Amino acid sequence: MNLSQGMFLCAGLSTRMRPLTDELPKVLLPLGRKTIFEWACDYFESQQIEKIAVNIHHGAQTFHNFLAAHDFNQEIHTFDEEIILGTGGAVKNMQAFVSQDHFFVMNCDVVTDVDLQRMYQYHIEKKALATLLIMPNPNKKYTPIYLNAHQNIESILSPKTRHDDMGMFGGVTIFSKDIFAHMPLEKEFCLVRHLLEPLCKNKENIVGYKSSERWLDTGEIDLYNFAIKEMTDKPLSWMKE
Repeated sequence: MNLSQGMFLCAGLSTRMRPLTDELPKVLLPLGRKTIFEWACDYFESQQIEKIAVNIHHGAQTFHNFLAAHDFNQEIHTFDEEIILGTGGAVKNMQAFVSQDHFFVMNCDVVTDVDLQRMYQYHIEKKALATLLIMPNPNKKYTPIYLNAHQNIESILSPKTRHDDMGMFGGVTIFSKDIFAHMPLEKEFCLVRHLLEPLCKNKENIVGYKSSERWLDTGEIDLYNFAIKEMTDKPLSWMKE
């Protein structure tokens, strides 16, 4: 059975993207000829993803109006956050959406060519509680992630043992639904700091999936503009006309 459902995290305030996000939620910003959300849905379709949960806070009504005016090939479930719950709280809040044994979570800053079904097969083979996408980090802009010989992650935030196999977290995670049993009692918490990092420290089966596929970050204005140029000059493999 393929991976078929996931969560697309869109509820941040996008303060790094102001003034572009003064009125719009970031996910509705144009990224070339389509919005970030439209590109994401094209990507999900190419990856055989049928159901998507989306959390939203800033610009929620604008986003709902956008969904009402457009047709997508996925079944889209929205979860409005009256207060921002953090990345972990958002996933916990959308638990009712999950009807299969495994699901993915993707940050809306990410545009990538990564094969989600291949990553999912790796996740199953490793019998992982969580599998994090690990991308090259040549400029050391992002916090490095170190993997041991079995591709397990021993720490995300403060790795103490250096290994040859390293990279950065690419903003995509595949979870077993068993992850919900490990979540804090709080409604608001960070996915990495308050869930994944403690699980790594406790030697739970948190693994890294290394990929060298194309990956773009749109989370800052300079990166956003660079992504537009990259996508225009050389569209990603799944991009439709």
